Amino acid sequence: MIRSSWQVVLAASAAASLSASLLADGKKEPHLDLWVRIVEDRIVTGSITEGDPGEPVSEEERVFGAELGEDPAFPFSAVEPGFQILASKQTIGATFAFAFTGPVLRWDGAGFLVAGDAMQLGFGPAEATSGDGPAPGFAFGTEPDGSLHDHFDYTLIGPGGTDPIEGIYVLQLAFVGESPFRAPSEPCYVVFNLGLSEEDHELAERQARWLLACDLDVAGGGTVGGDDLSALLSMWGTDDPAGDLDGSGNVDGRDLSILLGAWGYECP
Repeated sequence: MIRSSWQVVLAASAAASLSASLLADGKKEPHLDLWVRIVEDRIVTGSITEGDPGEPVSEEERVFGAELGEDPAFPFSAVEPGFQILASKQTIGATFAFAFTGPVLRWDGAGFLVAGDAMQLGFGPAEATSGDGPAPGFAFGTEPDGSLHDHFDYTLIGPGGTDPIEGIYVLQLAFVGESPFRAPSEPCYVVFNLGLSEEDHELAERQARWLLACDLDVAGGGTVGGDDLSALLSMWGTDDPAGDLDGSGNVDGRDLSILLGAWGYECP
């Protein structure tokens, strides 16, 4: 289980601030697709708006939200987020692939645990299902101009093939360029909501950023500590997303509290 004792307190305080923010806004975040791009010889994931082509939002993003069951005929399925690659000379004739980097995780309000569920991804005749650990996916190619905009079918499967229970589930993925070869992306995480509130979904996404994508490790050293504190203080009062741990738009005391509460946390 990806969890430690400080997370229970952290989850409670974060839930209060995020819930207040959501109630004030009165609306959901806009839907974003997963943008696969090449930086030097590595695949990097970012976020991009829906469209042909979409408009890039963030050049580096590793956590994405999605809703299961938006079509009542398919209560455990989704077609979001889509995958997009923007047209470029380096992606003409290219083949990419995804892989499951670990099992499906379920959020328990304070962390993420393995509960025995699986996620099946399908596109046309191609199909792959996550397992108890890393598992292969399948390849997909770009259009003649080097672009791609596909929406795979995601279906959540409960333990032993049963219907899954309500909850928030995390799919772990990575992408690689197969032809020509490009080094794999860092793991990215799709946080699916099945029947819980939008406030819970937002909190789970935020915790996925902290605990899975490890945004808490501000300095990138692998463990939350003094280097991260120094880095966060250097961003104080700005809107730098690297230090804005609670997503409020400002690096302030709440971000400092989150960082100090996670002191010593080792990134997965």
